[in-house]
Amino acid sequence: YVFAVFWPVVVFFNLVIAIYEAQWEWAVKSSYSMGDVITELHWSDWCLSFGSLVLLKFFFVENIIKDVVVGLHPWKSIQPYAAFVLEGARCHIIGYKNKQAFFVENCAGQQLGLPTQLLSKLVILVFKVWMAAWTRENRLPLITSSLSTTASVVWLCFKFFKLQQERRAVYGQLKRIVCDRSEKDEGAKKKEREHAQKFVNLHWRVEIDPKTERATSLTQKKYFEKCQVNEDRCAECGRPSLSNRVLTELSISDSVPLSDSQEECPIPPVRMQILDPELPPECEGPMLPGVVLE
Repeated sequence: YVFAVFWPVVVFFNLVIAIYEAQWEWAVKSSYSMGDVITELHWSDWCLSFGSLVLLKFFFVENIIKDVVVGLHPWKSIQPYAAFVLEGARCHIIGYKNKQAFFVENCAGQQLGLPTQLLSKLVILVFKVWMAAWTRENRLPLITSSLSTTASVVWLCFKFFKLQQERRAVYGQLKRIVCDRSEKDEGAKKKEREHAQKFVNLHWRVEIDPKTERATSLTQKKYFEKCQVNEDRCAECGRPSLSNRVLTELSISDSVPLSDSQEECPIPPVRMQILDPELPPECEGPMLPGVVLE
């Protein structure tokens, strides 16, 4: 009876953790800053897609398999990528910062599920040992099965401690990148900082302040607010927010010289105002803004 009650409880906690991890990944990757997940779906398609993500999290499917479409997409910001054809086969090469970063990204979301998965394996192992000790029939198969379960427990322990070690190392590297202010925020250096901050948001659910070097917990609401404040856009659709679209002025001088050999073409001063009075309240960004000349 103990096994019949305890094991389903542990499996239920594994399912809750899988839903928790899938919900966070869905929220982050469906925002316009990433755009890897489409949310404008019928409710049945949404349930099927989210349920598939939960099952992938529950069974610890590696990220390189789960996100193979995203990983092999040729549009990359800073990640090294190459595609070529060799002996009639199409090949892809994806680069990572180091082996530790690859391991952490490939095992994303497993830092919470591994302990409960390990606990469920221990429950099964104890039950098999108890059955082998108190029964005379099928004792050899139970002992053999207990050995395989023991190997699985040892492997899960090794993987969990290795994941924790690699996560600490990668977090320190990303924190140094985010807080590095030795160079100007231009070009590849700025993209590297933004990518490091997104990586921290997704895998650690914290926001690192570059000035104080402190990390604050990050929820879905805070993440959407951060995207909206930093880039002044709607976190869901990516269109300009109200503060960014209220008034845009374009000042042009009274006369614009075309060239030294041509006459000046008089152009009246223009004030451009972007308005969208019929915009729905849930999204403050205009799709097709109207232009009003004053």
